[in-house]
Amino acid sequence: MAPVRSYCSFQNTPALPRTVLSCRGSAGGLIGAWPCGLTSRSLADFGTEIIRLTEVAGPGHVAIGTDLDGNYRPVLTGYHQLADLARLLRDRGLPAAHVRQILGSNAADLLNRTGP
Repeated sequence: MAPVRSYCSFQNTPALPRTVLSCRGSAGGLIGAWPCGLTSRSLADFGTEIIRLTEVAGPGHVAIGTDLDGNYRPVLTGYHQLADLARLLRDRGLPAAHVRQILGSNAADLLNRTGP
C-alpha cells in the first residue's frame, strides 16, 4: 500500500477522527500538522496539536506541513521558528528524537521511500 499523505487539524475531529488518524499512521503514511490560525492561535497551541497527533498516530507518522505561511493566520510563518517549536515540544516532554522526526526526518523518509 502506498503511503497516505494528508494534512489535517487534530482539533477538527469531525474531518479526521481518531480512527482515521491511527489507520493512516499504521499504513505507513504521514499526518501533516498544519500551522493554521483556524485551529491554533499561537505556537503553543500548535505544539499542543502536534502532541495530540503523536499520541494518536505515533511520532513516526506526524510531520509539519511545508506551506507554513500559505494559510489563514499562520502561527508558524518561517523556518527560523522551528527552533522555538522544537524547544516547546521538548519542554512538553517529547524526546529529542521524536521532535527531529516530526520536524523533518519523517518527511524525508517518506520522500525517500516514494520518490524516484
